[in-house]
Amino acid sequence: MTSKVKTLIIGAVVVVLLVAVLVVLKVTEPKKQDEGTSSSSSDISQDALIDEKLDNYKSIKVKNSSSEYSIKSVEIQGADGEKDYKYVINELEKYTQKESSVTSLVSNVNKLYSSSKIEDKVEDLSKYGLDKPSSVVTYETVDKTYTINVGSEAPDGSFYTMIDGDEALYTIDSSIANLFNSNYVDFLDTTLIPAETETLEDGTTQTPKITSFELERSDLPAKIKLLPNDNTEQLAYSSIYKMVSPIESDINYQIDSEYMAKIFGMSASKVEAIYDSSKASEYGFDKPTAKFTVQYSGKTKTITVGNKAESGEYRVLVDNNGLVYNASEETLVFMTVTADDMISGLAIVPSITDVKTVNVMLDGKTYKYDLTNEKVKDEDSGEESLQTTKVVYDGKELDLDIFRKYYQLLLSASVEKINYDNTKGDLVASIEYLYTDGGSDKIELYQAENRRMIVAINGEAKYEGRIAYYDKLVKETQNLLSGKAVDTDW
Repeated sequence: MTSKVKTLIIGAVVVVLLVAVLVVLKVTEPKKQDEGTSSSSSDISQDALIDEKLDNYKSIKVKNSSSEYSIKSVEIQGADGEKDYKYVINELEKYTQKESSVTSLVSNVNKLYSSSKIEDKVEDLSKYGLDKPSSVVTYETVDKTYTINVGSEAPDGSFYTMIDGDEALYTIDSSIANLFNSNYVDFLDTTLIPAETETLEDGTTQTPKITSFELERSDLPAKIKLLPNDNTEQLAYSSIYKMVSPIESDINYQIDSEYMAKIFGMSASKVEAIYDSSKASEYGFDKPTAKFTVQYSGKTKTITVGNKAESGEYRVLVDNNGLVYNASEETLVFMTVTADDMISGLAIVPSITDVKTVNVMLDGKTYKYDLTNEKVKDEDSGEESLQTTKVVYDGKELDLDIFRKYYQLLLSASVEKINYDNTKGDLVASIEYLYTDGGSDKIELYQAENRRMIVAINGEAKYEGRIAYYDKLVKETQNLLSGKAVDTDW
């Protein structure tokens, strides 16, 4: 080794020793108590204030401004078959708890690290909120007991903390302090309806099929009830559910994804409180804002929605399980939907190849269209399909392409609202479909006030729509019979 290298090494060692001496002097120098500000030692990272083995765990007790509770360990079998533990809040034992959150609190107590050391000895506890701690955590092990006192928030966002038996003042991370300061209901599971699945015979899984859904809401004129839609022929344009109350009706297929699919996995933002039935009026549960009940896989879940909490979210009960939840309007997707929103926009949509005759009545005159449907072989594939090959009116064959457009117009007899009072008015038009299997359907249009029309299906005046459809039908009927192009927009 050269003398130059030796000199460098010796110099480096001297520098290290000098730095070490300065650090010791800095740490041990007397601290100034000026205006309650932290000394320069606040930047010095500390080791664990508590460092225990979980095998020594006996209990944790937490007392803060909002609750007082204790946590016990329960022996369970781990995933590897070995002995393991889970942690349970005794006072909430009958409820489903967030195991991960409870375990996090236990872990942070079992090995409690400080962010910094502020003072070796505190003269005035009140300056740090430790004369009246925001929370006191008592950790009992098999051979020792620790008492953690959490004070006020420090300027850097951490929280002042002291351990009984230690005169020094520390800070701990805000995430740990917030756990200690939490109301015990914050450790409860917030699931309203679980994200369940069911296993099919082939081993695959799917979301359970909803067998019944009912919605009652204070602003609705009548209860909404949906059942599975067994009419598979109509599922191409409507929902897999059908409405049976307040009227029987197909509903819009968008209801499936925008509302029904969001039922499973519905979760609140928080648990507000353990429910006290004597406070039903305070929470709004004596006169609910809404209630919806869903049945699936032999189970029934009822969500009762009360008034709004200070956060602006709704208070919610689930099956009277003893908890008051807070959930947003976005989560409770049925808080704004109406029966009018749900109904299918088209009154009736029969396939043209199922129809043998269409009778269209306009202002007392009936136009009868006879259709011929035949199997036609595709020249390329050789496959046969049923197609409409001819349409005759008053002994004259009509242009088939123009009639197909006209038929689309017939199908677009759209509806917008439910006609709750079943009123009709003056009949101005009707569309009757006679099917090849002998059945039939009839739509009747009645003049109503304010450019509205009442739409009756097979004699039931269920819906309201715009009378502009009737005006369009009159015009395009004349275009059809004149051999002119038919426009379906209205």
